[in-house]
Formats: sequence, structure tokens, C-alpha cells
Amino acid sequence: MKRNNMRNRAFTLVEIMIVVLIIGILMAIAVPNFVKARESSRKNSCIANLKQIDSAKEQWAMDNKKDAGASVAMTDLVGATLYLKANPSC
Repeated sequence: MKRNNMRNRAFTLVEIMIVVLIIGILMAIAVPNFVKARESSRKNSCIANLKQIDSAKEQWAMDNKKDAGASVAMTDLVGATLYLKANPSC
């Protein structure tokens, strides 16, 4: 009698396969969305870094009485006491 009860409590192979299938479907939906969100985040971070570089360049131009379109080296912008603390990267 006890042996029969133990057999009824276990999951069948079909039930386990259904659970694995459902998890697989959820992963197939979630992974592409995660990858897309990560790429979008990287793109937005890059855009923000470019805006910071542009702002630092404009500030440098005003401080050095240069045109806004004047070329400037990154070494003139990046430093602990300069316009950018670290070199932005994408």
C-alpha cells in the first residue's frame, strides 16, 4: 500500500517535459528583449558621452577665447581639474 502512494506522488515524464517546454518558450521570448534593451542602453550611454564631450569642448572654447568649431585635443579636456574627469568611452 505504501509503495503505491509513493508512485502517485512523483511527477511523470510528460509533466516534466511540459514544464521544460514552458520555460523554453518563456526564455525564447525574454532573451531577445533583454538583448535589445542592453543594446539600447549602450546606444543611449554613447549619446550621453558624446554630449558631455561636446559640452566640455564648448566650455574649453569659451575659457580659451576660441571659436566653438575650433579643434581641441582630448588631453586638453580630460583630467582631474579639467572639463572631464575621465575619458568617456562607448
